[in-house]
Amino acid sequence: DDDGRKSEYVSLTGTTPTFTPTLSNPVIGALSESPAGTVNVPVTIPNDVNVEGVEVYAGPDGDVANASQLSAITYGAANAVVDYQEAGIASGVTRYYFARSIGLNNAPGNWTAGTSITTA
Repeated sequence: DDDGRKSEYVSLTGTTPTFTPTLSNPVIGALSESPAGTVNVPVTIPNDVNVEGVEVYAGPDGDVANASQLSAITYGAANAVVDYQEAGIASGVTRYYFARSIGLNNAPGNWTAGTSITTA
């Protein structure tokens, strides 16, 4: 430099490091059926600055790999309860529900354990 300060440059090669924080899990509340054949799934968004939203899946058994997304990612305030519904379920059918947090850059958190209900 002209003013006597040294200038140094750093060159990075390879993989760019990323930071993925551990996300708090959402909480699935008590499942209910009302009206008949419609399951209500209340989900509490965690109080975590790194959580941008939650997603909820529903499936026929306790394996999230067999579940399908119930709705698009929901964005909301910390501690807000979001009510999801799955309609058109026949009588006597058991359904399982799973939720996970979505963080910065759509990075997913861990799935909650499956919560189930059998329709009347």
